[in-house]
Amino acid sequence: MEMATPATTLNTPLSAVHLAAGAKMGTWFGCALPDYFGDAAAEYRNARDTVALIDKNYRAYLSFTGPDRVRYLNAILTNNIKDLPAGQGIVSLLLNPQGHILAEIETYAFADRLLCVSYAMIRERLVEWLDKYIIMDDVTLTDETPRYGSLALEGPKAAALVQEVAGADITKYEELSSHRRAVGSIPCLIVKRSPGGVPGAELADPFGCGSLEPRRADGLRGSERAAAGAGNSVVRL
Repeated sequence: MEMATPATTLNTPLSAVHLAAGAKMGTWFGCALPDYFGDAAAEYRNARDTVALIDKNYRAYLSFTGPDRVRYLNAILTNNIKDLPAGQGIVSLLLNPQGHILAEIETYAFADRLLCVSYAMIRERLVEWLDKYIIMDDVTLTDETPRYGSLALEGPKAAALVQEVAGADITKYEELSSHRRAVGSIPCLIVKRSPGGVPGAELADPFGCGSLEPRRADGLRGSERAAAGAGNSVVRL
């Protein structure tokens, strides 16, 4: 995977929010993201013991439609896409003809499309790689990255907070399953993730509401602070 340089480092929609909260910024996954907000040890404890709100806007979102989409992705990715049920996701690798890894890709199945999620830092090259192999297949590749914003809730109190803000019990969900819910008035796609075996959630906004990212982050941050019983514990892990 290519390395980011200061000239290529991307800013997320929450950059101004992070800076206003006193974040010391670093480069992660090719994006400017917080290293810490003033007390790294306390923030780590909050994340480990309660809940952390994490900026995940370092992702790239590519949609595949058309009658051959399953056959196509099943042929070029390392995991079993053809048996992926609707609402479920899976992690695969994209390899070059020599077997070298080009990208790690999460693929999510929906009734009308497959959604591939990877890293924004390789977004342009990834589109080129994937489009290159569409030859005889009836498949349409669409780069939907600009339509998405993404936040995550992680930590032992993440499940309770997701239940509070979205009415979803993620403890009953399958890992990497996706579910349409709303946080307040904002529709979201909730994907269950369990870092270290602890249920958490990634909340992606697939409805062109990227400009609402700061508002959604502020609302979640208020709930997160109440759940954590602490001060500013919005961190990037």
